Amino acid sequence: MSEITINSVREELGNPDKELISNVKINQIISEEKSFYGSVARTARVLYNHFSLKASRRMGSLSIESQERAQTWKEIAETYEEKLTLESDPYVGGISKADKLNKSSDTDKADSYFYRGMFEIGDD
Repeated sequence: MSEITINSVREELGNPDKELISNVKINQIISEEKSFYGSVARTARVLYNHFSLKASRRMGSLSIESQERAQTWKEIAETYEEKLTLESDPYVGGISKADKLNKSSDTDKADSYFYRGMFEIGDD
């Protein structure tokens, strides 16, 4: 995948104002998330938090509904979080024989509550 940039994250989110979220903050998110969908989702979460903490205001005929804007950003974040989970490769393997041997020889491990044959009915 190509390099993740501040502009690509902004474009994906419809170019939110720099007053709402700075390029420095987006760059920090990109460096921490390391994936495009993760960066977009987290940026949307930051915008959701911004609007969810603001009260809705009405001045004459002008109405600023912060809660509606917050809900929109929450839905966008959830969409990209879902895409992020679908982006990762599924794990289909088990553990190796060497890993099993190392774990069984660990003297400090806790005893398991489960064991082979625990649900079998005996001929007592």
